[in-house]
Amino acid sequence: MSRRARTRIRRAARSSKRAIATTILMVTVVALVAGTVMASVPAPP
Repeated sequence: MSRRARTRIRRAARSSKRAIATTILMVTVVALVAGTVMASVPAPP
């Protein structure tokens, strides 16, 4: 594990509030895409 990666992790932990918001945004986008795909694909009988 390099020193640069450790610094990046520490910096990310410091800005955890923004990281949480980004994670929520990503989960929402993934859920929307998954819902669109499930709706476009016909459900199995």
